[in-house]
Amino acid sequence: MEIRPFTRADAQDAAEIHIEGQPGTFLTRLGKDFLVRLYELFAESPYAFGFVAMDNDMVVGVSFVAMDTRQLFRTIKYQYWHRLIWPVVRQILRDPGLIGQIFQSLRYPNTLKPLPDEAEVLFFGLRRNYMRQGIGPKMLDYLLEETYRRGALRLSATIEKSNRAVRWMIATLPGARIDQEIILNGRKMLVYRTELPIGVEREPPTGS
Repeated sequence: MEIRPFTRADAQDAAEIHIEGQPGTFLTRLGKDFLVRLYELFAESPYAFGFVAMDNDMVVGVSFVAMDTRQLFRTIKYQYWHRLIWPVVRQILRDPGLIGQIFQSLRYPNTLKPLPDEAEVLFFGLRRNYMRQGIGPKMLDYLLEETYRRGALRLSATIEKSNRAVRWMIATLPGARIDQEIILNGRKMLVYRTELPIGVEREPPTGS
């Protein structure tokens, strides 16, 4: 099993893994075309990076981190909206209920109250047939090491409360804690936070 950096060419596989792992969620309801374009933007952005797990020539796992979530979403919203608008419009015409969730998602970066020097796990997923083979923890190790190397001192991850597999991986990190519980698009989410490098004891900034 090889783990390598995510590239724009991996966006199609990322979208497939996202849809398989998160059926019925807001981003999945926006459609595969939207997800492919979104992951292409993630790959191009200086504010995010990712890894893929490879089984020979097949992408079986995807992970992404935002070094600055607010700036990432801001640039997508104001500079690259034209690359996402048509897939969104098509899905809204099929499912008008998405409109309210779109506005809620646009406010998401401010909901987390990010701390200084904090990066955020944006997505972490494996194809179903490759789960429980130790691939997830290995990918997480790569993410943690690269996130710290790029200058982050903290890491957050917003995980659906019912997603026990990813919650277990994050919760077992030394020093990881549940910092918030929020409702996002009608789903209960837990916001985990930990300090980098893993295992250090550092208090959050006063007044955060």
